[in-house]
Amino acid sequence: MLKHIIEYSFSKTHDKTYVFVPGYSGGLNVATISKIVEYFVKQGKGNVYGVSMSYQYDTQDLFDNSQIKLITVLKHIATIAPYTDIILIAKSLGGSLALFNCKKLPINKIIILGCSIKLGWPQRISLFKTQNPTLPDYKSEWKSILASISIPTLVMSGEFDDITDNSFLFQATQINQNLRLIVVENANHNLENSESGELLIETLIKSIEDFLTESHSHNDS
Repeated sequence: MLKHIIEYSFSKTHDKTYVFVPGYSGGLNVATISKIVEYFVKQGKGNVYGVSMSYQYDTQDLFDNSQIKLITVLKHIATIAPYTDIILIAKSLGGSLALFNCKKLPINKIIILGCSIKLGWPQRISLFKTQNPTLPDYKSEWKSILASISIPTLVMSGEFDDITDNSFLFQATQINQNLRLIVVENANHNLENSESGELLIETLIKSIEDFLTESHSHNDS
């Protein structure tokens, strides 16, 4: 198995495989990912994997090395768990990588936990380090990408996430029926309560389960 793959649970009898991809900071240990991983492992209804991603600061790495790693790892997981529906659950930057490379990934559905769309693509991580950043023209950069998504995709976004644009994402869902947006009330980028910092895990799990059980007959083969 590739060194970048963490296996949480696996059984040849499962027909679903969940693959978790971290965002820029915190890796797979952030609560937004670890709590959902814990839930799926306890449910025992599918294979569960994590992808260990070490993002570098410069955007060239994000555009080249990180996406190559993601594609390679997903293709390898597809060989480990053949004949299963592969559901990619990605946080923030991991979700951006998934969307940008969607057509190259052997996946059936995508769930994004916090979409850092205002950083454009390649993601301008340097904006986090600037007091008065000039945002890229993310709308023109993302418009064609979001319009071309061809598999069921759920974006879960915080109401008070300052690095996304929920209105823009909602407009994208009107153009592409494969996209669905859920804006989590009173949540930040990590989908935590913006005041208490508590992860809104029950809301996340319910939304994810509802999405996974929905019929997507116009997308599924």
